[in-house]
Amino acid sequence: MRRAHILGAAAAVLISVQLCITEATAQERESGAAQGQSPAVSLTTETAPALARAHRVRGLEAYRAGRFAEAAREFEQAVGAWPDYAEGYNDLAMARTSLGEFGAAIELLERAVRLQPRRAEMRYNLGTAYYRAGRLEESVAALGEAVRLQPRHPWAHSNLGVSLYELGRYEEAARAFGRAAELQPQRAETHYLLALCHEQQGRRAQAVESLEEAVRLRPRFAEAHNSLGVAYFGDGRHGEATDAFRRAVEIKPDYAAARYNLGAAHLAREARDAAVEQYRALKVLDAGLAEKLYNGLFRGRLLDVSGRGPE
Repeated sequence: MRRAHILGAAAAVLISVQLCITEATAQERESGAAQGQSPAVSLTTETAPALARAHRVRGLEAYRAGRFAEAAREFEQAVGAWPDYAEGYNDLAMARTSLGEFGAAIELLERAVRLQPRRAEMRYNLGTAYYRAGRLEESVAALGEAVRLQPRHPWAHSNLGVSLYELGRYEEAARAFGRAAELQPQRAETHYLLALCHEQQGRRAQAVESLEEAVRLRPRFAEAHNSLGVAYFGDGRHGEATDAFRRAVEIKPDYAAARYNLGAAHLAREARDAAVEQYRALKVLDAGLAEKLYNGLFRGRLLDVSGRGPE
């Protein structure tokens, strides 16, 4: 058997796409209530900022109810009434993101940041939007500024870690994930991502520790069980690896990589019949992995377990 490894592509699966809608202030809520009582209010009877805030309050209500197109219209009216309303641009970007209009969202967030450069949540949103657009260096810059402005923002640290990871900057990514785990220790995904960084740097013991914490926090985390199996397998702990792969398959029966790994682990333990069972399941799920397992079963080729996440 060749040495097992965890593939870094899994990191992208778990990035937070949770963007921040800034909360309405008491003044904005009062403006919204006044607008609700007097629909005909316009710029002739109320200042532009107050009118903009009223539109924003209604937009936030629509956004939270999942009525994103309606929310976008309200936010557009907010920034139309008050072109320097940074919160309005931020929230319009969130509505556009929810409608799948990612390019427009980046332009709006860039404008929001220009208007209020010290708002960490807007930097966070911009960095996350850059990540989704594949603009990783810009993502790192924006998220790095977000954590500088708000050092206790766990999601900003986590998303910064993912962007750094995809750039191959594993040591920096590990620091970001480590800080996120300190701030939000109950989030299993952060421990999982930290384990990927440890594995990339050859720190197998730390990777196992982080993965064990991930599955303790979230027992039905199939990807973490699979990666834990890979780490165990690489240490020659084939029995524990088999158990971890089996658990991943129990949680997610169509998880082809875990089924392949389970079959490879069975072969390592000379449990041929059990490996054949996984081969039969793989013929339906993933022909490429099925063929690879077949080569081990019937052609005597050496197999490697795979850290590949679900397709």
